[in-house]
Amino acid sequence: MNLTLTPLVPPNPAAPRPFWTAAAGHARALLILTALVPLLTACSLVSLPSQSKPICSWSSNVPPDADAICRGTFGTISSVLTAAVRGDAVTVRRLVVSGVAARKIFAYGAYVRAAGSKDIHAVAAPTLDARPDGSVFVVFYIVGHTRTGKLSDAEAITLAQRSGRWVVTADERHEAW
Repeated sequence: MNLTLTPLVPPNPAAPRPFWTAAAGHARALLILTALVPLLTACSLVSLPSQSKPICSWSSNVPPDADAICRGTFGTISSVLTAAVRGDAVTVRRLVVSGVAARKIFAYGAYVRAAGSKDIHAVAAPTLDARPDGSVFVVFYIVGHTRTGKLSDAEAITLAQRSGRWVVTADERHEAW
């Protein structure tokens, strides 16, 4: 079988044949594939964010303990969201020290439950901003599905460490929770 790509302009018979034609030989195609496979494999090894290993970006100077802050704050966000969606008011109150924020988050959970939540979770790639007082301002997305379609809400909260754990201390107004 002789496969060739037809150029838009007539070829010059004296010019060498392009490498992509079948007449150029199978050895060249094999060489190209051999070079591409390791390159494509290396690209697939790049770590993607997950619920257990979030990848945070920073809008401020990155603190020395950035990885621990990223994991800790995202863990709290995930726990609060899971508790809210399940209707676990005890966990929401334990992890959200602001009464106003706790009520908004719990109301958001009730709304999502009523809408038939499926696979509601925080995207594991939040943006953090370290504050001078030691708190961290976090912007993240909540995604999932409900009976009516896809859910995608941007949220912004402030977290701080209290007694060795991260807790929500404030919530931005005009957000879904």
